[in-house]
Amino acid sequence: MIRFTTFAALLACTLLPTSTFAQTLYRLRPGARISVYAPSVSDQPTAGTLEGLDATGLRLTRADGTTLTVRRNDIARMHVSTGMRSHTLTGTGIGALSGLALGGAMVIFGAASDSDSDIDSLDRAVYTAVMVVTTAGGAVLGTIIGALTQTENWEEVAPSRLQWRLAPTIDGGMSFGFALRI
Repeated sequence: MIRFTTFAALLACTLLPTSTFAQTLYRLRPGARISVYAPSVSDQPTAGTLEGLDATGLRLTRADGTTLTVRRNDIARMHVSTGMRSHTLTGTGIGALSGLALGGAMVIFGAASDSDSDIDSLDRAVYTAVMVVTTAGGAVLGTIIGALTQTENWEEVAPSRLQWRLAPTIDGGMSFGFALRI
């Protein structure tokens, strides 16, 4: 039992740090959207669809249809797309704050232009309604704009020099291997 617990703890400590790397490798397949920065190829990162990947480099197709081949040693940074993201909550917050500011300005200018200096309960109710309506309207408009605004999320693929693996063997044991990329 102690031997199994020790093995399970060792396995958990070994596999947990590599789970993110493994997920990234899973996403790094032909058809995935990637962004590659290779100073010898271009001054700017180049985004496109991954067409092929091997030990020597990769081939990607840009949005304009041209194909680019990049050697592995030339790659300084590489990112893989994790999908599109909308900005609904950010839009809601910005819209609500903008509506609140507009309502506040309307109330201030409305109170300043009011001929009598006393603010009665009817004025308070109107001012409150103006604040509520402008804040809610701004939040709704901001939500719509935020939902329609989408950006692409990118995850960096670490150019790890040291790669290792721990895998079960057919006979029930474990094998451990590592490689150092120079």
